[in-house]
Amino acid sequence: MNLNLLYCRSDTVHVTGDLPQAGMQLPGFMLVNEHFNDISLESFRDRIKVIMTVLSVELEDSARLVDELVASSVPAASAPALVAPVLIVVSADTPLTLKRVAAQRGWHGVVLLSTLRGRDFHRDYGVMVVEHPFAGLTAPAVLVADPFDVVQYSARLPDTGGSFDWSEVALALEAQPEWMTQMTLR
Repeated sequence: MNLNLLYCRSDTVHVTGDLPQAGMQLPGFMLVNEHFNDISLESFRDRIKVIMTVLSVELEDSARLVDELVASSVPAASAPALVAPVLIVVSADTPLTLKRVAAQRGWHGVVLLSTLRGRDFHRDYGVMVVEHPFAGLTAPAVLVADPFDVVQYSARLPDTGGSFDWSEVALALEAQPEWMTQMTLR
């Protein structure tokens, strides 16, 4: 298990674990949505997945990343629901916080999930922040997985003030067979 550095403004904290890499199978998870329902990876079976983790949706840098994800992805109206990519944002926030912030920021078309009852996610996805003051939160990362839960792309941000390379995410989505995806990234 690797120990990686994450720069959070004036703090440097350690993140433990290995981010799943291209070609690896996504680890299963059981997380909680804004209605306190348990949601598993299996819930998104046969769907292309863009999974992004953030420290907290209440932090401006994290909220900006979700804004970028929402703004950069445009599912085509004609895309069949079964094969259109699903956008998933995971944080350690409570489900009530996810619901409130999503309503305030107008995040539509994104599945917001909490690690409230799924703390194994931090370790399994290599995003576990292990040092104070952010211990217990999820480090910023993005993964693209195909309908069979095989990772096509993954990246972890080294600095919370940074942005993901959305063109790389778009390339991973474009690599999917045309019948599987109807999403364009600007």
